[in-house]
Amino acid sequence: MASDFRKRMGLTGVDSAELRQRFLNRVGVSIFRWLQDNKGVTFYDENFIWWASEQMGEPWAERVQPREIGTGYWSDITLETMAEGDFYKTLEVIEYCYKYLGEGRAREIYDRYGYNTREEIISLRNFEERMSRIILLSEGDLGIFWKSGKFYPSGAKELDEALINEVLDWLDKYPATKKQFHIALGHYEKSIKNVSAGKDAITNSYTSVEALAKEVLGNDKPFDKNSDALVDKLDLPKEYKNVVHYYKQLAHEYGSRHAGSNPNHKEVEAFIYLTGLLLRLMVNET
Repeated sequence: MASDFRKRMGLTGVDSAELRQRFLNRVGVSIFRWLQDNKGVTFYDENFIWWASEQMGEPWAERVQPREIGTGYWSDITLETMAEGDFYKTLEVIEYCYKYLGEGRAREIYDRYGYNTREEIISLRNFEERMSRIILLSEGDLGIFWKSGKFYPSGAKELDEALINEVLDWLDKYPATKKQFHIALGHYEKSIKNVSAGKDAITNSYTSVEALAKEVLGNDKPFDKNSDALVDKLDLPKEYKNVVHYYKQLAHEYGSRHAGSNPNHKEVEAFIYLTGLLLRLMVNET
C-alpha cells in the first residue's frame, strides 16, 4: 500500500486534494477502463448513454448520432467525460454503472476466444472487489465508504461498522426499512453541500425507525405512539424513553415534513448514528 511506503519513509500525509485525485486516477484505471474495455458487456454504447442521461438528468444523449456510413450510432461520450474529473460526480457515475449492471441492462458480448479471465469479467462481484480495493489503497481517509453499490459518508470507522454496515446487512429481512435507511444515507452524503438534503436524511431515517417499530410491535401505529412501548419491548432502562423522545423532537424540528430549522451536517450525522443504534437494538430483538 502507498500509505505504508509513506509511513516507512517518514513522509507527511497526503492533502485532501491529492488524496481525491489519486482516487480518481485509480477509478480511471480499475473501473472506467475496465468497464469500457469490452470484457463481456458494453458500457460505451448508445443504450447505456441514453439510459445514463435519463437517470442522471444530463444532456449526453444529444451527442449520440447515427453513423453517416453503415448502421448504428457513435458518440464521444465516455465514463471519463461523464465524471468530469469531479470527485462527487465520479461517485455518482460509479453508482449508476453498478445499477446498470445490477439491473441486467448491460448488453452481453460473446467472448469467442476466451481471452477474458474470471477476474476481468464484468460482474457485480468483481465490481465490489475492485471498489473495495481502490478505497483500501487510499493513502488517507476519503470521507466515504462503499457498500453494496453505493457510497456513504464515513465518520468514525468503529461507529460506521457497528451502526451502518452491520445494520444494513441485518435489515435484509426488512426491505421497507432498509430502503428508507439507504435513502437516508444517500441524502446524508448530499447534505455536505445541500442543506435541504439534511432534512430529507432525517425524515427518511425517522421513517425507517417508524417502519421497523411497527414490525417489532406488531401494529400499525405511528412512532409517536409506539416509542414508549418500544422501549419497554426492548427491555431498556426507562431513561431511554427520554432519549427516544429527544429523537422524535429532532425529527419534528428538522425533518422535511416540517418547516423548522435547517440542520448542519454534523447534526445530520448524529441523527443518522442514533437511527442506526435504534435499528440495531430492534433487529437484535427480532
